[in-house]
Amino acid sequence: MFWIISLLTFFSALEYTGVEGLYIRSQSMVEVHGGSNVTDFSCHIGGEYFADTVRIEFEDQNNEFGFRNFLFELPVEKFACGNRFLTKDFRKTLCEEDHPRMTVKLKSFKQTRVDKISTIDWGRLEAEFTIAGVTNTYFTEVRRDLLETGFNMNSVSTNV
Repeated sequence: MFWIISLLTFFSALEYTGVEGLYIRSQSMVEVHGGSNVTDFSCHIGGEYFADTVRIEFEDQNNEFGFRNFLFELPVEKFACGNRFLTKDFRKTLCEEDHPRMTVKLKSFKQTRVDKISTIDWGRLEAEFTIAGVTNTYFTEVRRDLLETGFNMNSVSTNV
């Protein structure tokens, strides 16, 4: 499976160790790409189902931010796959009845490259996904656009 994480956030720059309120905007989304023996699929959930202010603890060390409690939940019933048959199969695969929520925990972001001319950098995001009661760690290459009001983070590629 291939995950795309697109988080639009609002908070001040992380330049120290501490606690910060981070608002995940409703324009954010999590998208899953995969395949079965029948077809490829793409399922997504919009930020309107998980946008919220999250209190996070972090530590900033040499262009790496370690998060201690950056956790949000995604209601499995709100994922959409483009048609009802794929959506139904996707939700069944995720064991929606027993595990109605998927949990995403962002663990760290390590800056790997900076565009000196603009306010863009790239890095490696480490995230833990708990799906159907099983937890796996994924590393995603992300592009982060730094803004006055926070940053936009979009994945470039994912190692599953």
